[in-house]
Amino acid sequence: MEPGIYEAMLRDQQHHWWFVARRKILSSVLSSLPLKAGARICEAGCGVGGNLAMLANFGIVHAFEINPSAMEKCRIMSDADIREGSLPDHIPFPPEQKFDLVVAFDVLEHIEDDRDSFATLVEMLDKDAYLFITVPAYAWMMSAHDHAHHHFRRYSRNSLRALADHKDVEIVRIGYFNTLLFPAIAAMRLIGRGSRKSHSDADMPGRITNGILKRIFSLEARLTGRFFFPFGTSLGLLVRKKS
Repeated sequence: MEPGIYEAMLRDQQHHWWFVARRKILSSVLSSLPLKAGARICEAGCGVGGNLAMLANFGIVHAFEINPSAMEKCRIMSDADIREGSLPDHIPFPPEQKFDLVVAFDVLEHIEDDRDSFATLVEMLDKDAYLFITVPAYAWMMSAHDHAHHHFRRYSRNSLRALADHKDVEIVRIGYFNTLLFPAIAAMRLIGRGSRKSHSDADMPGRITNGILKRIFSLEARLTGRFFFPFGTSLGLLVRKKS
């Protein structure tokens, strides 16, 4: 990513409607899992660390990130065990160190080899442990926003399900979220689809607009603890490693 994007991410993590509401949705999903006290948790691609405090509500957090500049900002956000590493081949934890929960929030779209990356994430799981992944939805929504964030792809439910076709895991649930705002976001992305300029539509809106969008998106957290939706701008995948 361009350096300016990390600066913007750090600035926006605590206030931008998308980050704030998405954390509520992620927390809602994690609250539905039978995680034990002191669960061992690892976030793959933790960015500037905006999710680490939320994850700490569910256990002891470890994380890794490829970008040293992002790691520096990540350590401002959390005192978790954060190490430099990347998918699929440079995991900074020994193979014998397993986790009860591994998460990768909007990470796989940044990696060319997503299949080997998924397999690596599965290898990090202990028996009966969970892997929770989110990715951007629909290839037809590729736009300047995706190019600015160096996305290789966006996913459909079918393509994400195919990625999860691994002998050692079973799908707990899969589906879409960020559904209520889908029409507006889809229209914005289609308008910018023909542009390859380094421009993201994730800039912080005005205070009132930001508050309205945050409230609308946050409404979904009341339901995502039980199910995902049939369409939306994001996809969630929850799998469990077989015993």
